[in-house]
Amino acid sequence: MQSGRTQPRRLLAMAGLPLTAILLATNGNLQAASLNTELPTANQGKSVRQFNIPSQPLDRSIKQLANTTGLNIAFDSALAKNKIAPAVKGLISPIEALKQLLQGSGLQATMDEDAVVIQPVSQDTSTRLQLDEVTVRGKRFYETGPMPGLGLTKEQIPGNVQSISAQEIKESNELSLAGLMNSKLQSVNTNDYQGNPFQMDVTYRGFTAGPQLGTPQGLSVFFDGVRVNEPFGDVVNWDMIPMMALASVDVFPGSNPVFGLNTLGGALSVRTKSGFDGDVLTAKLTGGSFDRKQLQAEAGGNNGVIAGYVAANIFDENGWRDNSPSKVNQLFGKAEWRNDKLKLGLSSLYAGNDLVGNGLIPKELYDQRPKSVFTSPDETKNKLLQLQLASAFDVSDTFNITTQVYHRESKRKSVNGDFYQAFPDMVGTYDFGRETSTPANNLPLCQYLDADGDGKWDTSDGFTPLPPINNPTNASGVCNPSTRQAILEQLKMRNGANGDAGYGGNGTGVINGTPIGQIDTTTIDQVTNGGAMQFNWNLEKHKFMVGLSLDSAKATYSSVSRLGLIDASHNVYLDPANISPEFYAASHDITNNAFDGNSRTSSLYFSETWTPVEKWNFSASARYNKTTVTNNLKSRTAAGFAELHNLKDFAANPDIILCQDPTNCPTTPNATSTLTDDAQASGLNGYYRPNGNFGDRSSLDGHKEKFSYYSLNPSLGASYSPQENINLYGNWSQGTRAPSVIELGCAYSSDPALQSAGACTLPSQLSGDPYLPQIKATTSELGARGIFPNQWKWNISAFQTDLKDDIYFTSLSSSRNYFDTIGDTRRQGLELGFAGNVGDLDISVNYSLTSATFESAFHMFNLSNSSTNFDPNNGVGPGMYQYVEDPDGGYHLEFPHNAAYYNKYGQSSFRQYKIKPGSRMPGVPLHNLNVSLNYRVTDRWKIGLNMIMRSSAISRGNENNEHHKGPAAQQAGQIAASCNPAFDPVTGDFTGYFQCDAQPSTTVGQPFSQDGSTPGYAIFNLNTSYKLDKGLTLGLQINNLFNRKYYSASQLGANPFSPSINGAIGTSGFNYNSRDWQNTTFVAPGAPRAAWLTLTYEFDPKP
Repeated sequence: MQSGRTQPRRLLAMAGLPLTAILLATNGNLQAASLNTELPTANQGKSVRQFNIPSQPLDRSIKQLANTTGLNIAFDSALAKNKIAPAVKGLISPIEALKQLLQGSGLQATMDEDAVVIQPVSQDTSTRLQLDEVTVRGKRFYETGPMPGLGLTKEQIPGNVQSISAQEIKESNELSLAGLMNSKLQSVNTNDYQGNPFQMDVTYRGFTAGPQLGTPQGLSVFFDGVRVNEPFGDVVNWDMIPMMALASVDVFPGSNPVFGLNTLGGALSVRTKSGFDGDVLTAKLTGGSFDRKQLQAEAGGNNGVIAGYVAANIFDENGWRDNSPSKVNQLFGKAEWRNDKLKLGLSSLYAGNDLVGNGLIPKELYDQRPKSVFTSPDETKNKLLQLQLASAFDVSDTFNITTQVYHRESKRKSVNGDFYQAFPDMVGTYDFGRETSTPANNLPLCQYLDADGDGKWDTSDGFTPLPPINNPTNASGVCNPSTRQAILEQLKMRNGANGDAGYGGNGTGVINGTPIGQIDTTTIDQVTNGGAMQFNWNLEKHKFMVGLSLDSAKATYSSVSRLGLIDASHNVYLDPANISPEFYAASHDITNNAFDGNSRTSSLYFSETWTPVEKWNFSASARYNKTTVTNNLKSRTAAGFAELHNLKDFAANPDIILCQDPTNCPTTPNATSTLTDDAQASGLNGYYRPNGNFGDRSSLDGHKEKFSYYSLNPSLGASYSPQENINLYGNWSQGTRAPSVIELGCAYSSDPALQSAGACTLPSQLSGDPYLPQIKATTSELGARGIFPNQWKWNISAFQTDLKDDIYFTSLSSSRNYFDTIGDTRRQGLELGFAGNVGDLDISVNYSLTSATFESAFHMFNLSNSSTNFDPNNGVGPGMYQYVEDPDGGYHLEFPHNAAYYNKYGQSSFRQYKIKPGSRMPGVPLHNLNVSLNYRVTDRWKIGLNMIMRSSAISRGNENNEHHKGPAAQQAGQIAASCNPAFDPVTGDFTGYFQCDAQPSTTVGQPFSQDGSTPGYAIFNLNTSYKLDKGLTLGLQINNLFNRKYYSASQLGANPFSPSINGAIGTSGFNYNSRDWQNTTFVAPGAPRAAWLTLTYEFDPKP
């Protein structure tokens, strides 16, 4: 038998887990109150709160007090036998309430370490713990929805709820919730696509919550009941959640309808601290690797009626990669007032952050120098102001009403520099840029007739232009299109992949005057207002609530792009003076798209948990949602269809002029075009003379759309406890997510008129859109949890979530990307965990298996995927169409119907790859394992070791799972741009289609140097702390202890900074022949070994 003071302390600190145990014993039967999962402190006993405990048997009153306050109370059941406790009402501390309950009973309560022990007044307290040991399992009430007021124990919840306490948050030293969840929870992994610890994507059970636009979101996140998924894209900005202010983190699994929209795979609910929790004054300084400097501070307290709490975080770091500094400033405050029945709270949250995340880098560059960046800048500035007014009114002992109203305003501005991804398309044979950049090759001015002013020359046969106005007899001269084309093809192409003569692919390209970089500037302003009211009944056998909520959001978006250059450090910069003047986008901001959108959601919900007998719990819930989304879109039309390099200004040297009136046709090089505005805006192929500000042109100005979504989502579940230490459960639930503002604004349209408006190359473009159905998720879960006789806690669960009409960010070409409904997807898996202690060593192990798969077929574009279709003839032999005679003697043009070579839009799958049902989704490792070891060396010194292990995951761009290393792809035929036009055999009119005859195979690009997956890895993090003096603690945190090289995510792509085979190499290392570019894997590198010292001061209110 160990000493009475040592053993309980060790057991209460077991593994730092939310469930606690007290080992106490007596000569009789031991009876203990149900215990809260939070570790009790002196402050918990001293802070005041409202009590309304009726007169009843003493043991029942003690249990009620323990469950509602979090105090760990142990007592001999024989001592409370046949004793009735008086009623306790009023605003008092828990210890004072316990003293009132024990008044006249001959018992007293004393605090021993973290436990409250009840014993006879005459008992010698020095020997009270020398008893047989009995374990008492604690219980905590969970608020099973965004709003407080209804409390259920974990045994009453039919799902694998996971929790992180304030103490665990504090000891983790994590910068954001993303890192915290990755190291502590089952079925969680992070993907650091952005390259910043505050901007990681969190994946839970295969569903994502993160800040990156274009990533489909499937988790709802709540901060004190306020949904923080932003209205633009449902994204979550982890940098706006202050860690020090958090009292708890709970993850509720499945498609729980009570949490509302976006709860497809789960809901994350965080609660903040309160001044009513007790007096607190803490300051923490951190410094070390990457020049990190951080100050965190909090203060709080109350006088019984009024309470206040404030927390601040100031963070400054240079980052471990080149040019990657970040600054984070967070401030949270809460003021509260309460009386016997009513509690009011006003809280505010401010964040002003400047984050630099330079994203993925090619695997070859990572191997050479992991801290390198691919291109820069990549900066995001986030600002947030959130205000919340909440109330709780106790109508009776069992009935309360909770309400909240809130205002949330966020602003996001990002500047992103990247290489010009449309550079491979600088292969058009009518690229007049060579003429203006090489004056010696200038060709004479040619005038063509355009009588209708449609921006196209008039023809005699639907294709060949009428003879030039200024030289009608020159059939073979330079104004003849074929002759002019031949002359231009002898000039060097800016992209050497076009060759010095035709499509040979062996040209050097042109360095001088060629834009190779692009800078996008995006601004997003979002304002959300909302309110909710919830009625809660906490009865003995029924836990029932009914609530209603209303949320209204407005988002405005604008984006501009410019062409630029890249320097030797891969920094993209603007320099129009050194870019050929015909590139209009080098000297002018091109307004890609702008819009404002509104969404409004009204909801009505309920939840009931029925406990007919002690061992059984049955639950049912449902939520009705009505969501309306209204968008006002502004998009470039024909100019939006074109790449930036095709927006050309030939005013300095107009070689081609289209004339509506031959008698007044301009004859001087700098003449003003006579084209109509629409013709100017659509003049993009070199033969036309577009003038004016393309960035401001938009024929979709004022295009409005409105969509409404309705859903009724139910949930049913049950739990059973055959023994005190075993709990079995099962659940079925349904949830929905309405398409976000950006998804609707970026949706694919089969309407050619809307297709011409361009698409979304996030964050640069949006388009007019069609209707997207809402996503429907159904989740089934079975599980068990409990405590072994040796007090080791365990859990096991299996789940499956099926999504119908899932939305994914797809692509049809290098610049035409969309959100689109892709059909069905599935996530299924297994979760297993156990935790306990061996003496002073606490052990926690969490394992999960997660399979996330596509269950419907669709196509995507990526030239760096080895399985991409490189046959423009679609495998049907010569010719892409055929004429089919109609019954009435007519005919129509028909494509061969071979589903294997067409995407779901009925378009050619040339340069696309097909995703088949069963293909694994990117970024979701199949196996996750977290192991935590914490050892108490002495009462002052603790050491902890945490292992994070992840198996391999599929790379983005390999959604079909068929990419592999190997030789370069073979293109079986000419590309469509060089195919012959098809004409109607009866009328002779151009059909708009091209006929491509099969040609010998030609090599396309370079070999595929990497496979299509992110390798698995395991990293170890060490932390230790030592209490120097009362309230002062010194800590050391070492991440990636063994300096393991790893990366958390990857994506297939081509590296333009590749060695020369044929192309010229500029000072930046850019290769001006895109066929020289290496097909590779871009990786999200993990940080190397890093160490930080922490110094923490905590005010101790105890004398």
